[in-house]
This record gives sequence, C-alpha cells and structure tokens, in this order.
Amino acid sequence: MKMLNRSYQQRARGKLTIIYTGDPYKGWELQRYFNGECRIISIETGKQALLHLQRRHVHMIIAEHRLPDMLGIELLTTISFEDNNVKTVFISGFNDPAVLKILMKDCRIDYCFFSDFDKSHLKLLILDQENEPVN
Repeated sequence: MKMLNRSYQQRARGKLTIIYTGDPYKGWELQRYFNGECRIISIETGKQALLHLQRRHVHMIIAEHRLPDMLGIELLTTISFEDNNVKTVFISGFNDPAVLKILMKDCRIDYCFFSDFDKSHLKLLILDQENEPVN
C-alpha cells in the first residue's frame, strides 16, 4: 500500500493542485479536460473544502456561487483571510453587479466568471499560475 501511495505522490509532485467546489459533474468535466496537466480535486461542499485545505497544500480553489452548505463567496472569503497564497476563482451563473460589489469589498477574489466558464480561458489562468514565481 505504501508503494502505491509513494507512486501517486511522485506523479502529483510538481503539478498544481486545484480544488473545484460545486457541481460534481463540472468537477469531473474539468478533470477530463485537463487530463493530468494539473491535479483537480472535486469537492461538493464548502466545509469539505476547508477541511481539505487544513490538511493539504492547494494552489487554487474554484468555487461556484451556490454550494450545498454555504455560498461560494463565504468559502472564498474564509480562505482569503486564512491563506493569501491560494488563488481564488469565483463562478456565478448570473451576472449580478451587487455580487461583484461584495466581492470587491469583502474578499480577495483573483478571478471571476459570471456565466458558464470557458474552460480554455481557465486553462490559460492555470498555466499562468504555474509559471508564476513562488513567494
């Protein structure tokens, strides 16, 4: 069992780790789209995402507007106060200026998508993150 674990760690080493919170189907779509270029972890609830962040290092978190247990804004606000090194991406299915105002005022959001996000655009953001120097 330890050999399998070590092998998995070696494969994952050097890749960006990204948490996708929200619809499990979209998380699965992202895993298929990136096809091993980065490690996508699909998590349904905000609480599960926070627990995962306490145990493991993550480079980026993508949160949908509505999660089963909290709003995506609440999750990203909590993360932005706890760890400034995690890039945050917010996805909302509707274009609401009030939501954008809250994002700008109350929390540090690195990227916003106000419609069904374009996977190719997201891929460019992730590749840009991969080339960014570590602080």
